[in-house]
Amino acid sequence: ARVDYDGTASSLLVEPQSTNLIPYSEDFSNADWTKSGATVESGFVSPDGTENAYKLKEDTSTGTHYVGAIGQVLNDSYSIFAKKGERNWILITSHWSSGSAYRGQFFDLENGIVGTGGASNGSIEDYGNGWYRCSIEANSSPQSLFSVLLATSDGTITYTGNGTSGVSLWGAQNTDSAISSYIPTSGSTVTRVQDQYEKTGISNLINSEEGVLFAEVSSLITTESGSERYMSISNGSTANSIRLGFNGNTNEIYARIFISGTAYTPIINTSTTITDFNKLAVKWKVDDFALWINGVESATITTSGNIFGSGDLTAINFDRGDGSEKFFGKVKQLQVYKTADIDLAALTS
Repeated sequence: ARVDYDGTASSLLVEPQSTNLIPYSEDFSNADWTKSGATVESGFVSPDGTENAYKLKEDTSTGTHYVGAIGQVLNDSYSIFAKKGERNWILITSHWSSGSAYRGQFFDLENGIVGTGGASNGSIEDYGNGWYRCSIEANSSPQSLFSVLLATSDGTITYTGNGTSGVSLWGAQNTDSAISSYIPTSGSTVTRVQDQYEKTGISNLINSEEGVLFAEVSSLITTESGSERYMSISNGSTANSIRLGFNGNTNEIYARIFISGTAYTPIINTSTTITDFNKLAVKWKVDDFALWINGVESATITTSGNIFGSGDLTAINFDRGDGSEKFFGKVKQLQVYKTADIDLAALTS
């Protein structure tokens, strides 16, 4: 099991297979990283606590000042860890050459905010001690060039350098999937396999006739077009299943009920940020199906008196019940109750 720790609490990390396509994710002195209007200097403390970060330092030329990984970068999800120095702003882009338009995003390393830009899903995450992980998903075809440019302000990358100013960098990544946790490399690309979890022999802990499925979870990304990510209670198929998770459309929490192959109207909630941790609960009982989110009943489902029979629900899955639409995200809590008579306002608050 892999654990994600945010400095306060731990959660189970559930991610798909992913490959970091940058062969030297931490060694910016390597020739795979081109420098223009800038140099790199080693010996700075990185987020992992060792002196393996580099400073990107501008020279005295007038123009742009950047480091770029050329040739190996093929996909459109990019990230790097950055810490302010004498400069507070950087631009991350998937397409850069002097004088060309950029497809990227500016980041403020002083205040930890996303600036202007042309990327989609630009995000910044605080890793402590001044370090931020800055991520983008380019909004058009990548051009085999992942660059980090120094900036004097939001939108300003062309200026005369002073020969000393810059920012610290560590942990560059370009993945063949949605933005994922960091995968270090040293001389070649590295693939992290998909996380898979299972627990068998627990059918006696699940009551098909009534109960509650509760989870405190967050999604890895806000939007994943065409995908639905579920955890479920089922009998190993989609015919009898209770699904709870995220819909592939923008920022949707999703709950679905299937009884003897009949699909009932799903509950969709779009008022909550799914990349935040949310406490979700779905309860089932004769004519009493409901989704609760963060202490509030979101919606109910009418099943016209239909309910699961004894033994119809036998397993907890990190998918929709049959192995498809696997759940990817972070999980702080996952519980199942044999009764629907639970104070769901208190449980999900």
